[in-house]
Amino acid sequence: MNLSVAVREYGYWLGIINLLLGIFCLLSGHPARKVPGLLNLLSGTLLFVPVLQALGMSDRLHQQLTQSFGDSISVSNKVPFSIIRLFGSAAERLRDVEISTHVYSRAAGRELKLDFYSDGDLALRQPCVVVLAGGSWQRSDRRRFATLNPYLASLGYRVAAVEYRTAPEFRFPSALDDVRVALSYLKENADFLGLDPNRFVLLGRSAGAQLALLEAYTGTDDHICGVVSFYGAIDLPYAYANPPDPKIVDVRRLLEDYLGGSPNTDEEVYREASPINFVGPDSPPTLIFHGDRDEMVSHEQSERLARRLTDSSVAHLLVSLPWATHGFDHNFYGPGGQISTYAVEAFLSAVTQSEVQ
Repeated sequence: MNLSVAVREYGYWLGIINLLLGIFCLLSGHPARKVPGLLNLLSGTLLFVPVLQALGMSDRLHQQLTQSFGDSISVSNKVPFSIIRLFGSAAERLRDVEISTHVYSRAAGRELKLDFYSDGDLALRQPCVVVLAGGSWQRSDRRRFATLNPYLASLGYRVAAVEYRTAPEFRFPSALDDVRVALSYLKENADFLGLDPNRFVLLGRSAGAQLALLEAYTGTDDHICGVVSFYGAIDLPYAYANPPDPKIVDVRRLLEDYLGGSPNTDEEVYREASPINFVGPDSPPTLIFHGDRDEMVSHEQSERLARRLTDSSVAHLLVSLPWATHGFDHNFYGPGGQISTYAVEAFLSAVTQSEVQ
């Protein structure tokens, strides 16, 4: 977790401390404490800006979701964002979730695993959410940002968090091949795992979103009924041509490691690895999250995807978070975590026609 995520998604904790210190200083009546007190009040208020912006989004998010995906949505929380939930816990909902680890492939002499989350009642065939972690295509930690997985399992969904091979040792399309093998494994074991092989939703973050979108738009599996992108890399030639500050992340090096060269030397590979090139009228419904302040993957990437989906008449919604940076959903209970979790729940219920428990 970087500092920008900590400030924007956990900053309200520090904001409370600053506000209390400011009030204490001002109430003390000591002249020397007046300026520090005012500064504490100001900084504390600024740290609550993401909370206030999330409250503003909360009023219209449900309407945007129904307009994009229809009225058949069901969510466990009455509102997308609540200040009370900033300090809450979902421990009771998650207590009975079962987690098992499975080897789904032995590729290039190594075991590839997935973590499977369920509510324990495998007699019912439930939709399956396949989660692909980020990591700049060079790391694949299936347990990163894992709080969402048991939460969705507590609602009755099956969740498979899948690891995949990474660059530079394994270049594209190795990771995509792994995703497809994982989907085949889940289908072949649908009876054992209690999942419906006809209702898959792919969910990816960052590099994982590139893989999720690419599989959703190019794969031959017509049982993928939806795809979710968290701050994904959509158009890789665009990313190479418009990189962020290399002091933050050296995108060009990462892309060269992943794809084997630059767009000048490997134009076709870049085209084949860019989800935006494969959007069509038959693409599945798509939910997109991106922070306006993302310094690693430009918000423009998701805007370009949304425009392409509009042109192809594909049901979709781009949820732009004005305060958020890359990895904003790290804090499950923070402003970004609450907004995105609500939207994911609504999206899943719409595209799988499932109701939460």
